[in-house]
Amino acid sequence: MTQGARNRMARMPLLLALANSALTAAQLSPAITANSTANSNITLATNSTNSTNSTDKLEPLPVTTVSLLGNIPPHPLASGPLNWTDPCAILPLEADTWNRLNLDHYLATYPQGNNYSLSDYALSVSVQNWVCGIGEMCDAQQPCNPIPGPQWEVLYAVQNWNLVQNTLYNAIAMAMTMTQSITSALVTDLYHPAKRSPLWKWNEIFSIAGGIAALIASVVMVWPGTLLAIGIWYSINAVIGTGEGAVGIMLLDKDKKDEPDPFQRWSEFSWYLGKWQSLAQGILNNRTSDVINAGISTPQGISGVLKNGTYFRRIEARQFQHVESEIKFTATARILNAIIRDYGGFVTVGEGCKYKGPNGAWSDPDSISYCYPNKTMMNVIRSNKHGHAEHTWYHGSVINSSYGFTAEYLTTQSYNCQIKYGKPEFNPYNETAIPTDRNSDCIINLPVCDTRIPEIKKAIKKHGTVKACREVGKLPI
Repeated sequence: MTQGARNRMARMPLLLALANSALTAAQLSPAITANSTANSNITLATNSTNSTNSTDKLEPLPVTTVSLLGNIPPHPLASGPLNWTDPCAILPLEADTWNRLNLDHYLATYPQGNNYSLSDYALSVSVQNWVCGIGEMCDAQQPCNPIPGPQWEVLYAVQNWNLVQNTLYNAIAMAMTMTQSITSALVTDLYHPAKRSPLWKWNEIFSIAGGIAALIASVVMVWPGTLLAIGIWYSINAVIGTGEGAVGIMLLDKDKKDEPDPFQRWSEFSWYLGKWQSLAQGILNNRTSDVINAGISTPQGISGVLKNGTYFRRIEARQFQHVESEIKFTATARILNAIIRDYGGFVTVGEGCKYKGPNGAWSDPDSISYCYPNKTMMNVIRSNKHGHAEHTWYHGSVINSSYGFTAEYLTTQSYNCQIKYGKPEFNPYNETAIPTDRNSDCIINLPVCDTRIPEIKKAIKKHGTVKACREVGKLPI
């Protein structure tokens, strides 16, 4: 019997029910619909100069990964009638193909499948040197080159699952590096030397770093891999905040009376971000190893992760250095938002653009003030330690000149977010990646106090802006 005949015989038991069927299909990519911008009373109109994030002070970030596409050949599209009984046929890369081939049943009932690890399975189908895991790039190549179906379909799906795990693992490292780099630059520019270092709320730091990791994964992975990576990441991130992952927050509950010097502050900052990275990558590595080593027919093994053809589709990843510019603006925005809040910052909306700045805004270069043509005035102010409003910021001018965030952008983003979602500081990205489009909802989500509301206006005259916005406007300031 020839090798081709043996391959066909190997596949016949699996495909007998489909022997007389044929399918004419084209590869379809699910449509991606961008979130439309919500209508609001104020329209964001950022000109080309102000909308560019020119973070000249930041050095280029080191690349923390290698190409994830180097050994993954393009898979040709199937065309014409398909021969489902041919183990070397090029079939559509979609979940329907997986289900037509009944591969869930194939894996669940594979002989010795409860005991065979992924490596054992590969050896049982005569595939040598099949090594997957973090830092490994297992490659199924093309059907019958050398692996016939249905083994090829299974190992191709495993290859894609492995790609997603490695992409996310490297995204975590890049997120840590980017968070540290951006925060260091912003703190150097925006914090008065006498002020305690920012973001000593470590759950906030972990949240920011985690959000950037999800953002990186969403940008690096090409759809639909992005959805798979994000789902895995948020399951890991949930673990980091509890149990062992809470160690950073618990340790930082130590005596906070001591004001550390700058070197100590940044040493602690780096140490805890490193701890976060170690925890996140450790959880991912352990989960990946558990799947590889579990019996392939068990829910804990590849039978579980590949179920319903989740990974039987074309999945690609771009190199990190190609997406860094897409990520940096949003990452910087989220960290800047946290720093402004750490200062007690919030947005006020009022009337009477009668000052010497553009269109009647405040003229002090260290203020964050914008006036619309209709004379609506929007400012970012802050509460000092006495509970009084402060209108200027330490080195506030660099927020625009060095980082490209205009007063219009900061205030309008926050206003539109609160109007659309009905609450201050709303974050619509708790369970998904923050988008890279700088005009998406709530990239900046500072609390907003509308001083035109009669009750708030009256309270301001009696108690001042901060108290009126906190007590009457119900802002968390």
